[in-house]
Amino acid sequence: MPERPRVKDAFDPYTYTQGRWLHKDEERAEARSLKFEFEALLDVAIKCTIGAQRVVHYEKKEGGYNRVFLIRFDNESQVIARLSTPLAGRLSLSVQSEVATLQYINERTKVCAPRVIASSAWTGPGSVGAEYMITTVVPGKSLGDEWNSMNPLQHVECIKSLGGLAKDLCEANFPAFGSLYLNTRRHPFPTIALDDDYCNGPHCAPRYWRCGPDEPVTIPESKLHQGPSIVTGVIDWQHTAVEPAYVSGSETLDFGTELKLDEDLDNLHCDEKAAIIDDSERCAEVWALLAFPCYKMGKAVALDPVYRHFLAASHFGWLTKEIELISLINDIARLWNAIGMIGECPYKVSNEDRERVRMMTEDQNGRERMRSYLVRALGCQPDGWVDPEKWDETLPLYRNIYEKWIETSLNEREEGETEGEARAAADRIWPFDLR
Repeated sequence: MPERPRVKDAFDPYTYTQGRWLHKDEERAEARSLKFEFEALLDVAIKCTIGAQRVVHYEKKEGGYNRVFLIRFDNESQVIARLSTPLAGRLSLSVQSEVATLQYINERTKVCAPRVIASSAWTGPGSVGAEYMITTVVPGKSLGDEWNSMNPLQHVECIKSLGGLAKDLCEANFPAFGSLYLNTRRHPFPTIALDDDYCNGPHCAPRYWRCGPDEPVTIPESKLHQGPSIVTGVIDWQHTAVEPAYVSGSETLDFGTELKLDEDLDNLHCDEKAAIIDDSERCAEVWALLAFPCYKMGKAVALDPVYRHFLAASHFGWLTKEIELISLINDIARLWNAIGMIGECPYKVSNEDRERVRMMTEDQNGRERMRSYLVRALGCQPDGWVDPEKWDETLPLYRNIYEKWIETSLNEREEGETEGEARAAADRIWPFDLR
């Protein structure tokens, strides 16, 4: 009989412990707390692993939406057990959809992905008391961990490898937009059947379910093997869905985004700065070129960016953000005839609107430049996340940068501007709430 696992006294599987934030720290940590039965989860892992009798090791890792446990057994086999936090959206839909997506990817594409061996999507939460999924382990190294140590040629080869996987996925055809589900009696409603095995149903992404204080930005994590330039697997498929091509055509992966260094904030040697910018631009160009061989993506990317972004606005939440909405409407009005619209645009942009948008855009661009600089200077994430082992050394540096920023803003304030107004303007640019 399998041996009932016991949890180590010092181990805390329920609380977020693997990071701190420079912005909304307490709120974000609380949103990632989980209530479930960890010993029951280990018990399920043993029962679904052939030849395993007991757990000999486990460790916890955190993600933007999930808590992951790497579990090793007495027969040297390993599995990944994952539970999602409330930030992940409607959890029952999220787990059901990812289980179906992983099965589809493994059965009908050439992309390597984890294989699901147990899930609450099949049995319900049961004794675990929460939605969960247990999968096989995909071998290799994380692309995120290796990227900064790779040279420019390896970056290009890696992006080409990812482009090949993307092309394979683009060749699939579906009857409707939305998340993918198994076509069984347990699927949500409404759905449209793809065939006897799969169907499209409600989109499970958290942006449609208003799920918490923030919405982490995540990129499907890739695994590398046979040298740091060949992508052999994609391990994170959460919230993957069938979406209009103009949505994918309106977003760019991190490595495909051109890096904008700040002339004043980034104190880099000229040669070093040029090399960083060249590598960033090359990666962006390669990724953009890879979209055109994909018939669906190529047509979307070929659209005028203004028109494409307008179509994708609701997907990215731009219609609920004042500056994005006004900018979209202004762009459409400005290019009304150029993008093929007939007659005159019914929306007339006033001079007051133009000036207000200009000021709001300046603040937003300044905030993003400052955020980008802090990411590079502190080694934090764009949302302010900091590795707990680096928190004590990061915090004084962070506060020193903030103090110098305020001091510079006060010393260089415009004529007639009070210290209070200058400080308020500087704080509008600062992207994090920790002071």
